Amino acid sequence: MDRQPLLAAPNETLEKHIKDVTNELVSRFLRKRACTLMRLLRSNHININLSDAENVFIYSAIFHDLGKAYDWFQNRIIEAAEKNSQDFSVPRHELFSAFATMQILTENAFTNFFQFLRDCILLSITWSHLATRGTELLKIMYTTPDFVKVKSVHLSGRRKLEIISILNSILAEYKCETGIDLLKLPTEISINEVKGILKTLHKALNNSLLYYATLPVLSALQIADSLVAHKNRGGKPQVHIIDLPSPSVINKVREALWSIER
Repeated sequence: MDRQPLLAAPNETLEKHIKDVTNELVSRFLRKRACTLMRLLRSNHININLSDAENVFIYSAIFHDLGKAYDWFQNRIIEAAEKNSQDFSVPRHELFSAFATMQILTENAFTNFFQFLRDCILLSITWSHLATRGTELLKIMYTTPDFVKVKSVHLSGRRKLEIISILNSILAEYKCETGIDLLKLPTEISINEVKGILKTLHKALNNSLLYYATLPVLSALQIADSLVAHKNRGGKPQVHIIDLPSPSVINKVREALWSIER
């Protein structure tokens, strides 16, 4: 099983998916959305440069499916592939993706305001599949039958080298490898660590500016991911961007995160 390439879906490698999503996001959204993010933050006295704004988008795309590299998620995809089925589920892999991303991002990733920009990336990844159901995070997390049985997920030494090689190549292509320490990619992530990152995001959301800053990143990631997934796996693209959480419900979203934390 360990000899197969890492998969994002039964008929799609993880490497291809990450590359395609990043390319889609960059080609469709990067410059305009990065300028929007930069102007928003500068108007609120967070004076980031355009390069930092662009890296927020690029990192969110490159790392959005990092959790799928871990054994529990790979096993589910491989089982579907062996049955020649596109009917597979990898519930809450995005939460593990966010935790792994938090471990490998360093302060060199941005010129300044590292924690704010990091949290923007983490929230975008965390919500990449749950954005339309943000107020139901607690219910979703604890009522997914298979997921609640998972105490931790693992990444073998060989798999770690494989995903590092993939990420190094993509990071180099977009010239944003400086701020990433891939050696810190964890070989095990526990459910308690996942809860910990939700606690971090809950506290960060005390600053409503983070929510507004995350929305253009999140929507770009959702659209790019959906278009690529449907192109590579068949079917019609379904992007429900109108269902993104409204800023008016930010307190309810924070309450959901708080409930998980407790």
